[in-house]
Amino acid sequence: MRLRRPSPATVIASMALFFALGGTAIAAHHYLITSTKQIKPSVLKSLKGHAGAKGATGLQGKEGAAGKEGAAGKEGLQGKQGPAGPLATSLPSGQTLRGSFNLDTVAAVTGQDNGGSISFGLALPSPPAVEVVPVGGPATVHCSGSVTAPSATPGYLCLYEQTSHNLSWLVWCNQSGTCEGSADTFGLELFAQSAATGRFYVDGSWAVTAP
Repeated sequence: MRLRRPSPATVIASMALFFALGGTAIAAHHYLITSTKQIKPSVLKSLKGHAGAKGATGLQGKEGAAGKEGAAGKEGLQGKQGPAGPLATSLPSGQTLRGSFNLDTVAAVTGQDNGGSISFGLALPSPPAVEVVPVGGPATVHCSGSVTAPSATPGYLCLYEQTSHNLSWLVWCNQSGTCEGSADTFGLELFAQSAATGRFYVDGSWAVTAP
């Protein structure tokens, strides 16, 4: 009887069965797998397991320290000094100047004179009238202040006596030699006369207000 030659498909199927039944076991006795490069990529893909569960969130890192404060800026240069203001030479209207006066000496004879002066420092627009408030005397309409708080109405110079001793009289005069009249625009002269020999004096305060 003539034998039929197996077809190529039969040969391939037989080889596949051989390896399925025992070929892999035989190969295991002869080959040792030491690297994934020895396994076909398609086989590795089929052997890959499913992704595991998501891990817990890690701890939050600590906040960094704040940076140092920057250095302060340099101070600017000082500006140039401005020009000097106008020098006042006259007392503005309604403004008041104040000061003190004192005449004190020793009389060798009765009726000895002693003189002094008062300077305003600033000139008035016109010569002021003069009034004297004696020690313990009442204030006047134009001189309503006191020794410690002298005052004067505009256009007046007020003399407030604080102490007086061994005095016959006190008189004021201007530069032209007129006494018991008005003062000058910048001041006046004072004269006192002793009532007897020995020390005689008068002192006090004054105030003048520009008209």
